[in-house]
Amino acid sequence: TAHAGGVAAVAFHPSQPVLYTPGADGLVKGWSLPIDPKEPKEKAVKHTIKAHAGKVLAALVHPTTGQVITAGADKLVRVWDPAKPEKPVREIGPLANAVAVLALSRDGTLLAGASGKDVLVWNTADGKDGGKFTQTADVLALSFSADKTRLLVGRADNLAALMEVKDGTVVQTFPHTGAVRGVLSHPSTP
Repeated sequence: TAHAGGVAAVAFHPSQPVLYTPGADGLVKGWSLPIDPKEPKEKAVKHTIKAHAGKVLAALVHPTTGQVITAGADKLVRVWDPAKPEKPVREIGPLANAVAVLALSRDGTLLAGASGKDVLVWNTADGKDGGKFTQTADVLALSFSADKTRLLVGRADNLAALMEVKDGTVVQTFPHTGAVRGVLSHPSTP
């Protein structure tokens, strides 16, 4: 048992044998791998971040810095240095609504979040707003194209939509038989 309540996501550190789990208890735990099942779980926890008041809804790890980026029910998005978990490196918000989905561009310079029907984009270096684009249905999944000019958006209306990051224009939609809960962009081919 990693957390009191559910686990919202899992993510690996890019260069260390650490697995991060964000939980409904507002914590993000970094687990040293491999975990020895004979040892108490407290020994396996390398980092504990008191990330949010309330649930952590989404989390990911920056591919080059190893910083942990979280979104919480408290309507905040935070960037954490796991080695200094006392205070976030950066905080975005409070937002109008909680962000439930996060995506990071391949180079780690752009961050996108989904809050209901809204897709929000920020610059990771300074947290500055890069745009807000409203979709026709709740957004359930996000993925940046390799060149970070487009976002693939999974929606509750059974569509995946390819959207321009610069202005939110939907270029193409892809119908499905159910809500699109996961989307992935190819790492090199459009």
